[in-house]
Amino acid sequence: MPETYEHTTVYFGDVAGFSEAIAQTTSPFGIVDILNGLYSVCDHVITQFDVFKVETVQDAYLIVSGLPVRNGARHIEEVSCMALALRRDVGTMKLDAAPGVTFKLRVGINSGSCVASVIGSKMPRYCLFGDTVNTASRMESHGEPDKIHVGEQTVALIEQGHQACGFLFQKRGLIEIKGKGKIPTYWLLGQPAGEVICA
Repeated sequence: MPETYEHTTVYFGDVAGFSEAIAQTTSPFGIVDILNGLYSVCDHVITQFDVFKVETVQDAYLIVSGLPVRNGARHIEEVSCMALALRRDVGTMKLDAAPGVTFKLRVGINSGSCVASVIGSKMPRYCLFGDTVNTASRMESHGEPDKIHVGEQTVALIEQGHQACGFLFQKRGLIEIKGKGKIPTYWLLGQPAGEVICA
């Protein structure tokens, strides 16, 4: 049955440099090695946070916090810290199958409510629906390599006191988003010196 979760943060991420790495690899086994290396690094980071990996498609990840187990207001902190850790660790990967290629994450994040449901019966999939999910996807597709692009709702919730403000944001300005018009967005830069929200 579909279920609504009012307090979630959704993460979309893909890897700049992935196609270049695949182009250097003529063997299917080399492609498997690259994907396995990428997934191993990402999964190691993900397990350190209160998040749920919804889906992976090649180099793309969909991750959420706040469902299926609700965690109050912690969803923004969990996804933000995870995104910073993923950017760091993926950016330092060494690829035996594609020497000289550097991976850089392009990340989109947005917060709000969404609906989750299992779809299908033969090969069921756990899927997310709603404007929060769509906007997070748009943040990723309108983002830049090695940057974490954040929707205004995430920053607004922090400013309203729904989440401890231990992150540095830079206003990107207004960008045109299909179906939403021009909206303000932000870059997540990191944490202020001395802050230890992200262990």
